Amino acid sequence: MNSIKVSIIIPAYNVENYIERCVKSGMNQTLKEIEVIIVNDGSTDRTQEIIEKNFSRDNKVVIVNKQNEGVSVARNYGVKIAKGEYIQFLDGDDWIEPTACEKMYKFAKKENLDIVVSDLFYDDDNNNITVRKELNSNQRFFTKEEYLIALFQDKAARAVWNKIFVKTLFDEETFPRGVAYGEDFVATVILTSKATKIGKYNDAFVHYIKNPLSTTQNQVSKKIYHLFNVFHHIETYFQRNDHYQTYYDEIEKSKQKIVYRFLKQEPFFGDENYEKGIEKTLEYFKSKPKIYKNLNFSRRLKMAFLTKFPNRKNIVRMIKFHNKQHL
Repeated sequence: MNSIKVSIIIPAYNVENYIERCVKSGMNQTLKEIEVIIVNDGSTDRTQEIIEKNFSRDNKVVIVNKQNEGVSVARNYGVKIAKGEYIQFLDGDDWIEPTACEKMYKFAKKENLDIVVSDLFYDDDNNNITVRKELNSNQRFFTKEEYLIALFQDKAARAVWNKIFVKTLFDEETFPRGVAYGEDFVATVILTSKATKIGKYNDAFVHYIKNPLSTTQNQVSKKIYHLFNVFHHIETYFQRNDHYQTYYDEIEKSKQKIVYRFLKQEPFFGDENYEKGIEKTLEYFKSKPKIYKNLNFSRRLKMAFLTKFPNRKNIVRMIKFHNKQHL
């Protein structure tokens, strides 16, 4: 067999209704020098049964069954055993167009790119498909500095599955453990910071499925707390590599958006993640007094009151005030 050009890594957890289509879309790539690595992360439904029944005899497919440790560990393991020159990630409930790997790989090789990014498809269960244009720009090539700023400003997709990455960018813990929401953002920032040249392929390939079983509004609202950990990982990584001051302003602006987004959620008292999020929010306001400069007097007063008297009644009042004032 020829050397593998692209490894498609699929972490799978309880996606029995989607996994067959997902894996087949990876196997049916027009680029023949590929492998599909499925990391079954301790699924408790029929996911493992479906994988073993349909794909265990295909020599393009590598199947790993392991205990549940989260998507970050599953992806890190997939990268560790991958033999491909480039890595493509695909979530177990999504699927990919057949020409994706061939087009992006050839573009990467022709232009000597470390990362290729593409546009995105968003599908729902009613077969409605919309396209999100990555960066919404005609620019085709980016330095790592340009793309990092776009990520912090949320002008570029923070996901890993609309990109291919040269494998040499990865280390054993590119995806952070213990982060249940936003782990893609950490990994994309780390990989971008190591890249020399990034290119944009002006087409959409991966279909992101809005899976109602895994992305209910309440689940997402509770998980937003993990975005505080996301920025902790990013800041620690940049401080360790002496890049923190370079991106300090963009990181702070992005963190403020997360804080405001968290405050807009309905309160989930009794939920450990939500209450940790409130704690982190108050710590943020206490440690960043300069953010008050852009607030009017009434808002500054409300924030100051909340940080000094953080009981449940005041938090609820603050959330209602926040939403009414569109802070």
